[in-house]
Amino acid sequence: MRVVATKDFDPIKVADFYEKTSLPGLVELQFHRPKGFLAPYFTQSDDVTSVLLVNSNNEIIATVTVYFREALIEGETQTVGFASDLRVAPTRQAVFKWATYFIPLLIQEREKRNCKYIFSMIAEGQRQALNAFIRPRSARRKLPRYHLYRKLDLVSINGRYPWAPAPLEGVYIRQLTPEDRPVFSDYVAKKQLSRPMSFPFEVENLIQRIPHFDDGQFLGAFDVHGDPIGLLSLWNPDLVQHVVPVHWSKRATSIRGIFKSLSYLGLTKPLVTPTGRFSFHFANHIYADNPDVHYCLLRRAFQEIPKQDFILYPHFEGDLASLPPQGHFTTSTKFGLYLIMMPEDPIPDFLRPRMLAPPPDFELTYL
Repeated sequence: MRVVATKDFDPIKVADFYEKTSLPGLVELQFHRPKGFLAPYFTQSDDVTSVLLVNSNNEIIATVTVYFREALIEGETQTVGFASDLRVAPTRQAVFKWATYFIPLLIQEREKRNCKYIFSMIAEGQRQALNAFIRPRSARRKLPRYHLYRKLDLVSINGRYPWAPAPLEGVYIRQLTPEDRPVFSDYVAKKQLSRPMSFPFEVENLIQRIPHFDDGQFLGAFDVHGDPIGLLSLWNPDLVQHVVPVHWSKRATSIRGIFKSLSYLGLTKPLVTPTGRFSFHFANHIYADNPDVHYCLLRRAFQEIPKQDFILYPHFEGDLASLPPQGHFTTSTKFGLYLIMMPEDPIPDFLRPRMLAPPPDFELTYL
């Protein structure tokens, strides 16, 4: 077996391996990348390392991609990594051999950048990934430890009841313009002071990196004095990645039928057909002074997106300010945000449990 850089391997074989790996749940999902395998990561960073583990038959049996960017962790600027595309073929050889080849690579890439922390997200329904990466293991094997940092829900907003609470009076929401950048840059910087982990907020950089993204993608909330009290951005990831359902459970099929019926009354978004692909918007860069402002932003965002789309946003366990909006049709998928640690690494202080601690900055584009 050998480790090969993704960019140096047959792109058709890479796409075929990745697309055949599905995300389990009520709806089993596959992911297709029309702009290339690495396209989603270049929306976040230019510093991307992606490799494959290939067997003697030149077949891919595992993949991993890590991208690095600057972050502020408890007041200190650090380089952090996000590991994604952790895919391991369902064979004994792959499960037992991936660590032998990938761990030296992770150590090398961390040391090259003086990077202490590499994070990864894994869905609770991904039993194969949980078994390969997180299950109890022998101390004789030098395997990385996956330390759970925070649990979170991927919340989907699919519709609104007629009796949903009205938006709070005195909260004014509009699309932002380039003239609003300095005000909201200061607003976000103040909000990030209480977060255990945050990232530089530079609108110019976001516009350059993310396809079809501009100031108008931001919704800003203002009080009666015109001061900022909330922020949210919307982005359709369909430009770099398609999400395709491959199997619907009985419960999911029932929900899809209910949503389709309610869509005729204008209450919900019609879900995708069994052979189609999902169309949705990520709600990112969410900051709000209080839960009422958070509700107003999500309600307005739901009105802004196309008729067939729905909204996805992250809600961290214990964060009372970002609970799913009342009076809306919502579903959720449970994930865990893990810190990948080498066996000799000490547990950092920010990783220790804290009741009702503010959530870290986290955008769904990090997936």
